[in-house]
Amino acid sequence: MRTATSCLLLIPAVLLPAARGWAQPPGVTPAARAELKPTWFNPQTPQPGQQYPLAVVLESGEFSGPAHTFWVSALFTRNYCQCIVKNTSEDWSALSVNDVLGLIDPLPGNVPADGKRLLLVADRKTGPLAMRMLDGFPDRIAGMVLVSARPVELTRDGQATVWLPRPAARGVPLWVVIGTSPGPAARTLKMWRTFESLMPADASITIDTRLGRGAEALLPDKAVAAWLEAVAAGKTPAEGPDAQARQHKQTYAAASQAIDRLLQKQGFAAPAGQKLIKSEGPMTVSIIAPQGWIRVPRIELPYNPRGTAIGDDGQSQDVPPNPFLQIGISPTPPDPKNPGPLHGLVLATEWRRSAGDLLAYSNKRLTSKGYIPFVVKQWTSSGWTIELSVIAYVYEERWQSWLALSAARAGTNDNPAAPMVMIFNRSDRPDANAMVAAMNRLRQTVQADWTGPLRPDAPTPIEE
Repeated sequence: MRTATSCLLLIPAVLLPAARGWAQPPGVTPAARAELKPTWFNPQTPQPGQQYPLAVVLESGEFSGPAHTFWVSALFTRNYCQCIVKNTSEDWSALSVNDVLGLIDPLPGNVPADGKRLLLVADRKTGPLAMRMLDGFPDRIAGMVLVSARPVELTRDGQATVWLPRPAARGVPLWVVIGTSPGPAARTLKMWRTFESLMPADASITIDTRLGRGAEALLPDKAVAAWLEAVAAGKTPAEGPDAQARQHKQTYAAASQAIDRLLQKQGFAAPAGQKLIKSEGPMTVSIIAPQGWIRVPRIELPYNPRGTAIGDDGQSQDVPPNPFLQIGISPTPPDPKNPGPLHGLVLATEWRRSAGDLLAYSNKRLTSKGYIPFVVKQWTSSGWTIELSVIAYVYEERWQSWLALSAARAGTNDNPAAPMVMIFNRSDRPDANAMVAAMNRLRQTVQADWTGPLRPDAPTPIEE
């Protein structure tokens, strides 16, 4: 019995003429000419008169070997037509989207493909070209797989920023394969987490993390098979597994279960301690801290929604914006220079949307700073939305994490100052009792008030 891979050898390949090279300015030594070499494959079981989605695999030299064999076989057995595109010069930056489309339009007569249903598969070198294809022709792209590719684009002023497809392209399903090893892979992974946080909530995005692997040609999780079948059928695929998220959540499984039980317990709160109050900008916030907890100003950031400050020279300068008034608190440490793992933030910000949206906004801000929140569970209670999450980050060349319990309540038109409470525990064995008791005491006593108005030069409200 032949395997799927051996059957591929029996399918005729159609080679099209190479794409025309780019003209070089006078006096410039020409680089190796970009020559695209397509190889075509038909589906495993084509039916007369039927068309099939076309997988366009942009394959650089580092994508050959096991990766090449895997994708050709996986696509063949799921009845995709295929066009494997190679570039003899390996300079993919010199190629345009039209160079690739020139291989597809018109299709070879013996390839039963639907040229308006393309699946793009790209790697680290070919990813930028695939992303430009998605932006340029979203109505033709049925799905896209990117392996170790960096989601980066250049702004008009030449600055590199996280790629964000134009609105018409944001409904296209994406499957991203990326390693988690600290270094280049982790930096790329954090960019993809930021990308995901900026996309619409209903976007179909799988970040398929390969634990401990680097920025190389990686094979995806086996669940990609069901994803490929859904894309071929024109359906929105279910999200695939995220091994990194699963790993971090399992680390805190016992503490998460204990927190879940304690949040259902009536009247469970820490004894009352000292009252703390702070006014800054247009808001005032006050709390009754848990007994034994004190204010820790060093973990507070100044309220600065505009992101500007006056330097020592008296000139205005840009600083990271912070739309939150903050009070930092912690149990009284035995040694102020070596505080314990438990601390909290009580915050207030201008917010007129839902409490859940405020927590989601907070998570986006964490992600943009390189901290990756994995939401474990959400609850609602007495107007509050409560969320338990694991926050992961790279420190000293390894991944670390802590547990965070957050709660938010929406502001109103009359009082747009919305309160939010966050309790963090960096211990390997978080104290669930201390976290929930502190959270409940703070939720019961926090008061956020709008004492504004903002200055005339203040920014548009952040939720807009």
